[in-house]
Amino acid sequence: MSYGNSLGLMVTDEEIAKELINYEEFKVDGKFNKNQYVNVLQQNRMSPQEFETSLKNSILFQKVQALFSIEPTPNEIENISKLLFIEDDITYKILTLNDVDVNSVDENELKKYFDENQNAYKSEVSYDLEIKEFPLSSSNSTQEDIKNHFDKFKSDYKFEDGKLKSFEEAKEEILKDLDENFSKKEALSLYLKLKKSEDNFDKKATYSETKIPFLPENVQKIKELKKEEILKPFFENNKFYIVKLAKLNPSVNLTFEQAKAKVIENYKLNLKAKKLDELAQNSLKDFKGNDATGVNRASAAKIKGLNEQEAIEFLGQLFASSTKEGIAKVGSKVVLYKIIDSKMASYDKAKDSFVRDEIKQVQNSDLLSNLLKKLENSIAIKTLMQTKE
Repeated sequence: MSYGNSLGLMVTDEEIAKELINYEEFKVDGKFNKNQYVNVLQQNRMSPQEFETSLKNSILFQKVQALFSIEPTPNEIENISKLLFIEDDITYKILTLNDVDVNSVDENELKKYFDENQNAYKSEVSYDLEIKEFPLSSSNSTQEDIKNHFDKFKSDYKFEDGKLKSFEEAKEEILKDLDENFSKKEALSLYLKLKKSEDNFDKKATYSETKIPFLPENVQKIKELKKEEILKPFFENNKFYIVKLAKLNPSVNLTFEQAKAKVIENYKLNLKAKKLDELAQNSLKDFKGNDATGVNRASAAKIKGLNEQEAIEFLGQLFASSTKEGIAKVGSKVVLYKIIDSKMASYDKAKDSFVRDEIKQVQNSDLLSNLLKKLENSIAIKTLMQTKE
């Protein structure tokens, strides 16, 4: 880094060594290992000298960067705080889609809208499935079977608070587990028969992607099947299910008639949004709304008729605006506003940390930007930086 060198900044061999030993890639058993270091660099087609030169330049850049880390003065923090948290007295009115009507729909305009947005109207992916159900069967476990299972897996039987259950307390649950284990073996045997076409599935059904009637993790497994592939038994609702994917029906474009109900809904929504914009423009000059005093960026609770996130979005637009009146779009809603009065906020020391960070971010960004522009014009620089992962 030519600029760093011109300032008399140096990087010592000791600083490079301290940085090297922090790389996990160069460690063996938690300690820096020279052979490991050389091997990793060779795998990346780099010599130790090249790597250490790039590391040196990276450290030097950090030192140059540190020179421009400026701490704002208390006076700067106080003045900027007053500006950042400037307070407005406003009048505002919220308009929604309910404030406009669309009575009739022109069929030709509707078809034109459909043609322009045809790719938005597609059928859902669907699956032709064949399903075999195998209900939970009794394992006819003896008292000895139940006791042996408990002795082997007693740590699995707990109350909600983590306390272990006694044999008697766990007995019913153990019996159910034994029945499930027994039924699973029987279901696997049935699965093999189905694969060999030695048995038949109980039913055939076609389900859209969002209507497959199983738990999400099992639906995902079904969706990953290949055509004619059979899924191993899974347990749901006290049954084992074996499912075969007979056919996947991909999404296709719907005809106008198939999509008409949704097209009408979307077209009306689009038309109402345009009418709402027109109403907002026509109402801005002389609207009468709600008053809110002492509003700043943190005054979401003062904006009635919007939820917290909507109010935050509105206030962001309000304080970014350079005009005394305007229109803010918040989701499907529109907010008309007029700024009646503005005043500096009272200084609040509790906000110093936030304000300090904002100032430093702007200062450092501007300084580094100007520095790099100067370097581009006056010094030939070669950037060799490597960020540790």
